[in-house]
Amino acid sequence: MGAARYFRFLNEKLLWITNDGTFFWGGEGGFFQGVSPSVEAMQGNWGKTLKSWIVIDSPNYSFLQTLQQGLWLLFLVLIAVPLFIKDEFDLTCDLIGCLRFSAVGILSFILLFEGRSRYLISFLPVFAMLATYGLICIDKKIHRRE
Repeated sequence: MGAARYFRFLNEKLLWITNDGTFFWGGEGGFFQGVSPSVEAMQGNWGKTLKSWIVIDSPNYSFLQTLQQGLWLLFLVLIAVPLFIKDEFDLTCDLIGCLRFSAVGILSFILLFEGRSRYLISFLPVFAMLATYGLICIDKKIHRRE
């Protein structure tokens, strides 16, 4: 394969892993859709409403999917913001550095061994903290100009 083709392969795999904001919800396996009439009656309106959002073929699922994809894209953009904003502000260099190394390590592990976006779900707090740091950098940059 060669080094150049392998790095291109890893790049395509990384894009494939990080482009799914739904984290492959419902992509594998089967969800039992059949419910007995007695259970259907016990669900009530709340259960039917929730089911209309999370079941893949339901009417509201496409809105939920769009919302999830938009939030994930926002997270990725906010994580990248500190790379472009040069600032003296840093929460604590050790904490942000640890979070950045964690994110790189998580993505490296998934690239080399797993290869599905669903494995990112358990590490969403790391990405959320990095995105929050991006918001803080934007806020500091805006308030420095005033």
